[in-house]
Amino acid sequence: MKPNITIEFINIQSVRKKMDELQCTIDCDILVLVETWLYNNEIALYNIAEYSGIYSCRDSKGGRLEIYIKKSIKFSTLKCSSSDKLLNWLLNHYTKYLMFNQ
Repeated sequence: MKPNITIEFINIQSVRKKMDELQCTIDCDILVLVETWLYNNEIALYNIAEYSGIYSCRDSKGGRLEIYIKKSIKFSTLKCSSSDKLLNWLLNHYTKYLMFNQ
């Protein structure tokens, strides 16, 4: 049986100008952001209170994946060779729990 959690998936297309709005409107257990366009040295600037962050950044322009999980949820991370594989795993296992948002 899958856990009763809510997952929100957003293609954010640059989180830099949208983080304040996100922090005010987030209403899910797990938030998946794609196309955040952040670099490794910027991650610490984009935390969300009450959430743990998992990040997949790269040094080139575009892309990037961030997953924010409520601190009340116990989880462990697994090493994945690419953020695409991680996203595919999430979509394959939790599709019926996702709320797609554009």
